[in-house]
Amino acid sequence: GGNDTDPGGGAGGDPGTGILPPGIDLPIVPVPDETLFGDANYLTPVKNLINRHEVNVQLVRAAVGDDGHTYVDLRWWSGVAPCNQLDSVKVVRDDAAKTVDITVFEGSAPGDQMCIEIAELHATAVDLGVLDAGSWKISATGDAPTITLEVE
Repeated sequence: GGNDTDPGGGAGGDPGTGILPPGIDLPIVPVPDETLFGDANYLTPVKNLINRHEVNVQLVRAAVGDDGHTYVDLRWWSGVAPCNQLDSVKVVRDDAAKTVDITVFEGSAPGDQMCIEIAELHATAVDLGVLDAGSWKISATGDAPTITLEVE
């Protein structure tokens, strides 16, 4: 339902292996910052992080794969590990409204960590499962524009 607060993902959606399956060709979305298409570091969730916080997602892309599942690619700038690691991805999918709202959480490894102050392009891939046919609005917490995905 629309009030799903399980951080493990909405409709049985896997928070993502961080790897898009072969054959998924995600559209290039026009963004002011072309570096968002650079060499992104795909992250997988790490357990027992502290200082969890939402990240400012900069780019949302989505496509329907050969398996009928919808895959979303999310990108954001952040610091390096162990100080900035992917904690979880929360997916709220509303089939009636045809909306998907995604929140990405990062955290830090416990203990005293020394991390260089450098920005790194982070990304993760989310499997939304099979979406009903229609025009879906997919958004993420942050500056990334909401996108519309036509599902046939």
